[in-house]
Amino acid sequence: MQLNGWIGIEAPETAAATARDLWARGYRSAKVKVGAGVEVDRDRVAAVRAAVPEMTIRVDGNEGYDVDTAIRLARAIAPYRIALLEQPVPRKDLEGLARIRRAVDIPVMADEAIEGLDTLVSVIRLEAADIVKVKVMKQGGLLRCLRAIDMAEAAGIRCVIGHGFGLTLNTLAELHVAAVSANVLDGCECVGPTKLTGDVVADPVVMETGCLAVPTAPGLGATLDDAALARWAPSAAR
Repeated sequence: MQLNGWIGIEAPETAAATARDLWARGYRSAKVKVGAGVEVDRDRVAAVRAAVPEMTIRVDGNEGYDVDTAIRLARAIAPYRIALLEQPVPRKDLEGLARIRRAVDIPVMADEAIEGLDTLVSVIRLEAADIVKVKVMKQGGLLRCLRAIDMAEAAGIRCVIGHGFGLTLNTLAELHVAAVSANVLDGCECVGPTKLTGDVVADPVVMETGCLAVPTAPGLGATLDDAALARWAPSAAR
C-alpha cells in the first residue's frame, strides 16, 4: 500500500528539502501542514511544489483558520495543484466547512469533524466535504471503520485512512481496511509509528520507503511483545 508523507510547519527551504527526501525514498504523496498565516503557508506550499513537481500534495489546516481566512488560503494555494484541503476550520463548524467547500475549487476533507458515524451523517447531510478521513481507533474498530467508508461511498464521498499518532497495530489495522475498499484513496496516512520511540510488538513497521506490504500472517499480522506490554501497562506506569 502507498503511504502519504508528512511535512510540518517549516521554513519553505526546509519543507522543500523534506519533500525531496520523501520523493527519493519512494513517497508519491505528502501532507503539508499549514496554519502560520496565509502568505507564509502559501510560500511553503509553493516551495514544496517546486521541489517535487510530480508529487501529490495534500494541505492540512488542523482546525487552525476561520472560514474567511481558509477561503483566502485555498485560493492562494490553488495554482499549486493541491489534491485536498483538510479540516481548515474547527471540527464543530460544519456549516463553515460547507461554506468553504462551496467557495473554493480544491476538494475539502473533513478529519477532526468525523468523530463517529453520527458526525459523518451530519457532514453528508450538509454536503460539507468532498472527502472524509477515517481512523480505525477513532471509529471504534475495523468493522465500524468499514461501515463509515461504505456510508461515505454511498454519498459519493471518497475516504482517506490514517492516524497521526499510533502504534504498529494501528497502522496494520488501517492497511487491512484500505486494502479491501476501493473507496479509500492511495496514500495511507497511517504513519503514527514514525513519530514514536517505542512499540508493543516484536516486529514494528519500518517506513523507510513510501510503501508497506499488507501482512499475510494471522490477525493483524504482528506479534505482541509481552515485555513491552508489561512495561507500558497502566499499573507499571504508576
